[in-house]
Formats: sequence, structure tokens, C-alpha cells
Amino acid sequence: MTTTRLSEVAEAWDRAKDTKSIAALEAFIARYKDTFYGDLARARINELEQSSAVNPPKQAAPPMPRHGLPTTARR
Repeated sequence: MTTTRLSEVAEAWDRAKDTKSIAALEAFIARYKDTFYGDLARARINELEQSSAVNPPKQAAPPMPRHGLPTTARR
């Protein structure tokens, strides 16, 4: 186990805790896996995964044709 200053870990967690990037949280865990904050990062990943399962990303609406007219109506 690598010894890490608590203040370094706490500061890193303060910056990472609100991210929605699972990749960033996984990188945090890779570095601080044996700390309490590593456990918090794992819990944050679980929250994000649960949230995305309940609220899948919305599909973007198709672009509106110019002047609001269907493209087949223009001549």
C-alpha cells in the first residue's frame, strides 16, 4: 500500500467528487484505491450508472429545415 498525504487525497476528491465522468472517477480510484475517498469514488460511479439506467441520455431533435418548411415542400 502506498502512503499518501490525507490532504492530497482530500483535495483531489474535492475536485473530482462532482464529475459525471466515470473515466475520471476510475482514474481517481486507480490512484487512491486504498483510501476512504476511493470508496466514495466507487459509490459515485454506482450513482452515475444507476442514474443513466433510469434516465438514459436524450436523443437530440432532428435539425429543423430552414424557414420551418419541410424540405420536400421547397421548389
